[in-house]
Amino acid sequence: MRFYEVWIASQKYHSALPLTYTSEEELLPGDIVEVPLKNTIVSAVIYREKTTKPTFDAKPIVRCIGPNIGKNLELLLWLLQYYPAPSGFITSLFVPASFPKKLDIHATRDIRYNPPSSQLTQDQARVLKSIKQCTPPTTILLHGETGTGKTRVYIELAMQAITAGKSALILTPEIGLTPQLQAMFAATFSGSIYTIHSKLTPAQRREQWLSIASSTKPVIVLGPRSALFAPIKKLGIIVLDEAHDQSYKQDQAPYYLATRVATKLALLHRSICVLGSATPLVSDYYRLSQHKMPVLRMKQKVHSTPAPQITVVDARVKKQFTKSHILSDQLLEGLQATINKKQQALVFINRRGTARFVSCEKCAWEARCPNCDVPLTYHKDDHVLRCHICNHRDSAPSVCPRCDSTNLLFKTAGSKAVIDELHRLFPEVRIERFDSDNKKGESLTQQYASLQNGDIDIMVGTQMLAKGLDIPGLTFVGIPFADSSLQLPDFTADEQTFQLITQVIGRTGRRNKQGHIVIQTYNPDNVVLKAALGKDWDSFYTQQLTERHQFNLPPFTYLLKLKCIKKKAQTAEQAAKLLAAKLSRDGSLQILGPSPAFYSKVAGAYQWQIIVKAAKRHDLLRVIDTLPTGWRYDIDPTNLM
Repeated sequence: MRFYEVWIASQKYHSALPLTYTSEEELLPGDIVEVPLKNTIVSAVIYREKTTKPTFDAKPIVRCIGPNIGKNLELLLWLLQYYPAPSGFITSLFVPASFPKKLDIHATRDIRYNPPSSQLTQDQARVLKSIKQCTPPTTILLHGETGTGKTRVYIELAMQAITAGKSALILTPEIGLTPQLQAMFAATFSGSIYTIHSKLTPAQRREQWLSIASSTKPVIVLGPRSALFAPIKKLGIIVLDEAHDQSYKQDQAPYYLATRVATKLALLHRSICVLGSATPLVSDYYRLSQHKMPVLRMKQKVHSTPAPQITVVDARVKKQFTKSHILSDQLLEGLQATINKKQQALVFINRRGTARFVSCEKCAWEARCPNCDVPLTYHKDDHVLRCHICNHRDSAPSVCPRCDSTNLLFKTAGSKAVIDELHRLFPEVRIERFDSDNKKGESLTQQYASLQNGDIDIMVGTQMLAKGLDIPGLTFVGIPFADSSLQLPDFTADEQTFQLITQVIGRTGRRNKQGHIVIQTYNPDNVVLKAALGKDWDSFYTQQLTERHQFNLPPFTYLLKLKCIKKKAQTAEQAAKLLAAKLSRDGSLQILGPSPAFYSKVAGAYQWQIIVKAAKRHDLLRVIDTLPTGWRYDIDPTNLM
């Protein structure tokens, strides 16, 4: 009789420790098995064989499924240490929840390469040559402007990996972008190409997982961040497209960052990881540069399209809004002209632009926190301005402290009013909202086909439409609330705004048709907007790095976001103050708050938060280890809201 420690793949298992089971079979670390857990049978991963008999009666392993997760066992063990969470949550990332009694495994087919008819640009050829000369394992930042053909580079990298007898993993930030990615790869490759994401049924995901795990030949795997944990053997290349995107951060336990996990996976497979983006994260660029990792630039456009025409509308000038109080005359004229030419238009709305903020209509002054350099949020009930990071408070002003004007704006940027206005002004036009979750009855592939076929005249898009979709007929973009994300009480607000505007502008004029963009803003002189419109990433990066160094923010420190959730507001506040007082006695930590969370009441529960800074990441891991019950934690958060 043999005894094995196993990692349980069930979110009902909250312990950090493995469980011990018995079997007469000789099993290997990484083998997938089924074991009894209370009254159910669950999947599990063999951790190691025990050399001593346990002091209790161990339950028998029900059966061995067959496939082994290989290098992913090492990744699992690393995740348990780097992103602490219940082991059942982490193991569930790697293994399907259940398996049928009879496993139906389809044989993998050889991948055949059908070279694209178009020639590589000089930039594409240069970048591919540089990557080929790199010695793995390594991580490469591919800083390619929109329209320079980064996807073609990814396809060539996948081909090189397959030729070398290795597999390729290509990640995209949103599930909604997978149909486009799948179509591009299917046009170039035939054979074993797999797509993994949460919109698949459990049976579909299990079938894909089993085919990948049992394959003896190279495969190509596409998908969002969850595809990172596919059981791929001999991984030669990992690509994260739009690597700057916040969707690469898991928003529930375990709160992993896909870019960090991908670099670890590349290290385990001794492969190359490519982070592709037109607007790289400030932290990524800085850290890779500090570690002397390759940073490759691409500026040469695939199509010789004229630069887009950009119109900036000062939203403070009311005479420019004669037909709508939300959409300017210039924006409406641009929409009408596009419709007349039977081309497509996008009205872009930042989904996260919901903060109520205060600014001066005359001089563009904004109420900002003196400690955190983020916008203060206006609370109407008690007429105060509050920082949701450090809890700094100011009375809401009645006049502008800079110019003494009484024309103060208390604004909230929203999307419903925009959609209603478009239907009112363009009743005969095909207008559709497009994001990853708005059409439950329509598949992502159908949505993508509707865009490609020109079945939509005006797209009302949230962030997903800015994330790399290639829409040939799109020639006009209107951005009604260009500075709404600048008002979010978060240190990444400037960066997100720069990224979104750059990406949205890059959607237009992609097939030798000049694009036209109309941007409405209450602050036309804002340095972030100017940098984005001028495509001046380098000066933006320098400015951001200076500010973050001044306020001790990433990449110059590590962050931990703690949230206390209670049924009563007073109970949450008391618990937060008690923990903050305890943590402040640790000299290695800097404490911000406690304060009510930006979303202070969710599902009937009240939330207070504490932000913890530390020069060393392991000091934050110590905090997690000693947290009282009732606290949620997010280490390396991508925002502080």
